[in-house]
Amino acid sequence: MTSEGEDPRVRIQQLEQRLARQRRVLEEAENIAERATRDLYERIQELERIRVQLSEAKEQAERASQAKSAFLANMSHEIRTPLTAIIGLAYLTMRRAEDPRIRKNLSDIHESGNHLLGLVSDILDLSKLEADKIMLDDVDLAIDGVLERVSTMTAARAQSQGLEMAFSVAPEVPRQLRGDTVRLSQVLLNYVSNAIKFTERGEITVRVDLESQDADSVLLRFSVTDTGIGVAPEHLGRLFRPFEQIDNSDTRVHGGSGLGLAICRRLAERMGGAVGATSEVGRGSTFWFTARLHLSLRTAEFSPRQELEGRRVLVVDDNPTARTVISGLLSPFPVTVETAASGAEAVAHVVAAHQAGQPFHVLLLDWRMPELDGIATARRVRELVPHSSCPAVLLITAHGREEAIGAAAEAGIEVVISKPVTESSLVDSLVRAVSGREHPAGQPARDPARSAGVDDFTDALRGRRVLVVDDVPMNLEILRGLLEVAGCSVETADSGMEAVERVRRGGFDVVLMDIQMPVMDGVSATQEIKRTPGCERLPVIAITANVLEQDHQRYRASGIDDVLCKPVEPSMLYATVARHTPGVRRDPGTDPVAPAEPAVTLAPLFDVENALGFLGGNRELLVRTARMFIASNEHDVEPTLALLTAADLKTAARRFHRLKGSSAMLGCRRLTELSALLERELKAPEAKAPSAERLREFSAVMGQTMAVLRKHVEAAGT
Repeated sequence: MTSEGEDPRVRIQQLEQRLARQRRVLEEAENIAERATRDLYERIQELERIRVQLSEAKEQAERASQAKSAFLANMSHEIRTPLTAIIGLAYLTMRRAEDPRIRKNLSDIHESGNHLLGLVSDILDLSKLEADKIMLDDVDLAIDGVLERVSTMTAARAQSQGLEMAFSVAPEVPRQLRGDTVRLSQVLLNYVSNAIKFTERGEITVRVDLESQDADSVLLRFSVTDTGIGVAPEHLGRLFRPFEQIDNSDTRVHGGSGLGLAICRRLAERMGGAVGATSEVGRGSTFWFTARLHLSLRTAEFSPRQELEGRRVLVVDDNPTARTVISGLLSPFPVTVETAASGAEAVAHVVAAHQAGQPFHVLLLDWRMPELDGIATARRVRELVPHSSCPAVLLITAHGREEAIGAAAEAGIEVVISKPVTESSLVDSLVRAVSGREHPAGQPARDPARSAGVDDFTDALRGRRVLVVDDVPMNLEILRGLLEVAGCSVETADSGMEAVERVRRGGFDVVLMDIQMPVMDGVSATQEIKRTPGCERLPVIAITANVLEQDHQRYRASGIDDVLCKPVEPSMLYATVARHTPGVRRDPGTDPVAPAEPAVTLAPLFDVENALGFLGGNRELLVRTARMFIASNEHDVEPTLALLTAADLKTAARRFHRLKGSSAMLGCRRLTELSALLERELKAPEAKAPSAERLREFSAVMGQTMAVLRKHVEAAGT
């Protein structure tokens, strides 16, 4: 409707104008929408191009990373091959050289070769960490064992510089854990080595503390404190970066690649922890790292608590840190510990305790103290205290062990312990002292802190028949020389085919197999050997310059029993061969015979002398340990076999591992070998339950062993 008097034509015209405006607005909106759609489409196309480019870049980066890893692995292989000759020949020639100057030169060559090997390993480790290629093990470990390993590898160098070293574990730290022993030791060893390098005088203290604990894991804090040159605050932030060094000047005193601490940081992070450092120039530094470890289900097979309960121990050392650390090592045990800061103070304590009717059972004496040293203190105590109240004496030394042994033997001192003292070495020595074991003069208990060498393995390796396979004559000669020094009878083969033929003729206890050989490589040769009747259990140990874990896993999957990396450390070679040939005894020079029955049938059920060797000659302790073994295992066989039926192979493997350790300590060698064999089978990449025949063999050997042990316990009248 229109208002009265309004011209309809005007109204129509207004409506048409309004409609025209709306059409223009709509057209503009359509244009905007079209432009927006076109822009959106172009953006989508651009994003797709970016996605494709990123995908291509990712693939290129992965290919580059693989190429870098392959290159580094190949370079590592190429460098390790000549290092095998340098380190091996230097070691062999050094043993034969009589001229001290020549021995010194050869020792320097050997040390330099090992230093170069460490650098190669560091570069490869850093590359694998950057590529996330390092896999961490999850195995049972003992914190004391980790510290002892570090102590073994660093004590001699620290002692040569006159440094005191101390190891301390907080009482609340669980001793039985699960984690990667090698990587844990690697980080700790790097810290300790750096502390020794940058400390001219004073002491180095290694501590393990509990940061936190939950239902199935702990976070541990490992710290290494030194009294060295220290680090300026502005340099602390750069320490854990790759290739960073505090002193980059041309006149720097301390060398190094700048890789060690960067690797430590990456490894600590992989173990669920972190790293850090505090320092004060001229006063020293503390480097720390944390690591998360799982609680172990394994229980200790032997506890010294009963032996030590109620004992009174006097710790004597002029170094307050050493007194604190040694006292702390004993704090988890039911002993009463007192301390003295000098020999004279110790004599006064011992005399006063005797007069009060509370004599000390053990005297832990530092050797080198001012005025009255440890040996003079022991003599003075024996002059003033009746024999019946005289404590057993343990001499602790940070100086030349051989010199200390001689001096202690002349004074009639029972045991010599080398610094740094670890809980296991200290407690083992205390148990020996209070349980009445006797040590012949001049023959103190074996010191676990001493590095293992050929002399440690001669008895274990004498008479072993070893086949060494390598297509490089020089490598054959080095390995032959190392093994013959240890009393092995060695034959060689320069190809995989020749190795198979020799093994088929029989008579070998173990094969050392190179991997990369023409015609038939080590993996193929091993597979042929394992298919040969009677040789299925013949141990084959790979000797290879390939250090990547995926290579090692492939070797083991092919049937190879163990892997040693070139250049082979002699003590590692001896230990590995001995581990894979337990119980085998054959006089050197014996003619080859037909393939032997599995080694397990050659070992005795109960080797008393072997057990006494482990237990320091203490027959009473042997009987007690045998009784404990019987009690803890007589009801464990059926549950273990039931685990196999239930396909709980991992738990069963841990049971056999535990049985392997406890039976070895008792000299039950046949059971030890069979337990080790079952453990290896259950830990194989494609593990399956052992055959019925193998389980019948295990049940029979276990039953026979328990019967023999019971007879021994009964015969002892206990």
